[in-house]
Amino acid sequence: MSYQLALPGLDDSAPEPPDPGAAPPAPDPALDLLADLIARGVPARQARTLVGHILAPVVLHQGGWSVPDSLTRHIVSSRHAAALAGTLVEAATDPEAVAYLMTASLCFPLDWEWAHIYCVLAVRYMEQHVGATLDEALRLDLGADRGLNGQQEDLLRQLRRDIARSRGKHAKK
Repeated sequence: MSYQLALPGLDDSAPEPPDPGAAPPAPDPALDLLADLIARGVPARQARTLVGHILAPVVLHQGGWSVPDSLTRHIVSSRHAAALAGTLVEAATDPEAVAYLMTASLCFPLDWEWAHIYCVLAVRYMEQHVGATLDEALRLDLGADRGLNGQQEDLLRQLRRDIARSRGKHAKK
């Protein structure tokens, strides 16, 4: 008894002509990002690692919550910008921290320190990525004008490192 294995593209038959009415294949974002990074002078091996980080799943707090699609798109674009700046692998971006804190706040109440960090990051995100202009009274209520103190900066720095480490574990190599 013999078995014949037919592999697409490896048999002797002529390839099927493309269907003229079919939609063109969707572009591969990984290839586009890889080409962009290499065109900007990033070595190929490093570019592949960065693409894995850019397209890695969004790190959320456990609890089953998700984030809006627009935030996910901003996370990918901010990861791309961070990759070009050389900071992506070591630390998460502001939108990534916003996504994590958003889902954490849906699971349990944040203490004052983390609530303030979340508010400052959310205001920064809304102004930088969404283009929203918050009135002065709302900025004051959220504490965005005060910024973060040294302890809060340390907490945020550690959170960004933890998110980046988790993202790295799930990045495609």
